[in-house]
Amino acid sequence: TSVDISDPNNLVVRDTLTSAALDGAWDISIVGGFAYIKTRDSGLLLVVDISDPDNLIERGSVGVGGGEGGLIASGNFAYVGSAGQLVVVDVSDPDNPIVRDTLAVTSPYGLDVVGDFVYVTRFSSPGRLTIVDVSDPDNVVQRGFVDNASMNSASGIAVSGNYAYVAGYGASSFTVVDISDPDSPTWETSLATANMINPRKVYISGDYAYVANYGGTLTAIDISDPSNPVEEKFIGVANAVDVSV
Repeated sequence: TSVDISDPNNLVVRDTLTSAALDGAWDISIVGGFAYIKTRDSGLLLVVDISDPDNLIERGSVGVGGGEGGLIASGNFAYVGSAGQLVVVDVSDPDNPIVRDTLAVTSPYGLDVVGDFVYVTRFSSPGRLTIVDVSDPDNVVQRGFVDNASMNSASGIAVSGNYAYVAGYGASSFTVVDISDPDSPTWETSLATANMINPRKVYISGDYAYVANYGGTLTAIDISDPSNPVEEKFIGVANAVDVSV
């Protein structure tokens, strides 16, 4: 569904696309005039043309495996976490997306991409952040990883500069990881507060991380000093699962 948000006091639905292929739609990533949607049940990556918000058009699709893993798109590629693997999909032709390579990754969930690296969280215990080199889309390679109980059932991740910020759903904590060395990422610090229960997603804007907590809040965290994140404010939001600013 496309929604016109130009007037925040009067949100207007512009169009809705219905398709059997969208059953179990789980995650979405937008680049330019296209939305990339990963489905949990049918195990597809779908490409939707959103250039005209009044006329959404389903374009191509490709099987990537099911499950609740995340999705992130960048340039001509989409990276999908599903069924114990990271899947690299070439989306340069929106009518014919093609799987270029896969890499075994246990319980992939949250994804972010910066430059030649994809950052993948593991939704299990102990929580893990894995760094994958995708500079060659036909031969993706695991680089370093770091495990820490503060990232148990790690779900959301956002990367900014030399740090990755991870939502530990199972640990109810917010973890900072130093990723300056892709072969040896290190745990920097973690933050847990009474207002941050079961965090799901993280979004970074400037010196702040915004965390959607399934436990019922949206939390703003000051990360101006990554070694000392500080909770600034929170508001109640029932069953929050995602956030964007």
